[in-house]
Amino acid sequence: MSSKLQTVKFKVSHDRMISLCERPDSMCLDEKGNLFIFESATSKVAQFSRVYFEKIRDIALVDRAHCRISAQNGILAVLMLAETPRS
Repeated sequence: MSSKLQTVKFKVSHDRMISLCERPDSMCLDEKGNLFIFESATSKVAQFSRVYFEKIRDIALVDRAHCRISAQNGILAVLMLAETPRS
């Protein structure tokens, strides 16, 4: 994996620090506009700021690489997807 440096407003920044998250797999918004993202690189569901695109807090740690999430009425649902067997 190559590493790149970028300039942002005349400051040198590492390109992995600029992204919202490294490998987003699933995301959802609840009725209040809260943004939740499952990141497969860390296997975590986290809440992110929609304005600043920064992580607010980690919500859950998921033991599978693939899942889908949904949020409504203060409840965050995580649907675990079955691993597909390789032929």
